[in-house]
Amino acid sequence: MRIPLRRGRVLDEHDGVGAPLAVLLSESFARRKFPGQDPLGQRLRVGPDIGRADRPWGTVVGVVGDVKQASLALSDSDAFYTSTTQYAWVDSVQSLVARMRGGCGGEHSRNQERDLVGRPRPAGRARCHDGQLACEV
Repeated sequence: MRIPLRRGRVLDEHDGVGAPLAVLLSESFARRKFPGQDPLGQRLRVGPDIGRADRPWGTVVGVVGDVKQASLALSDSDAFYTSTTQYAWVDSVQSLVARMRGGCGGEHSRNQERDLVGRPRPAGRARCHDGQLACEV
C-alpha cells in the first residue's frame, strides 16, 4: 500500500505464531507514546490488552508513516500494525486493502470476489477506493 517505512523493519514471515509480538507504530503514535526516545525496541501492550497484566508485551520493530484509514477527514494518528498470525483479538470485521493496476471495474471488480489464493468468497462490501475518494474529497 506504499505506507513508507521510516525506521526499523517491516513485518515478515518470522513474525508468526510462537514468536514475540512484533509491532509497527505510526509516526505520530510513536512520537506521542515515546517522546524524545527511540521507539525501536520499546515494549508496549496494544489493542484491548493495554491494561491487562496477563497479556504479552509487544516490541516495536518499525515506525511507518501516518495514513488515513477510516476517512480522509479523520486523523488516524494512533495506528499500530501486527502480523495477522500474531493478532490475538477477535474482530467482527476484517478488512483487506489491495492496490490494483488499471483502476476499478472490469476484471479487477470480479477479482475482488476471490480470496488471496483465488478461491471464490463472499464479496461483502467490496468497493473501489476511487469511489470512496470521490465521496470524501
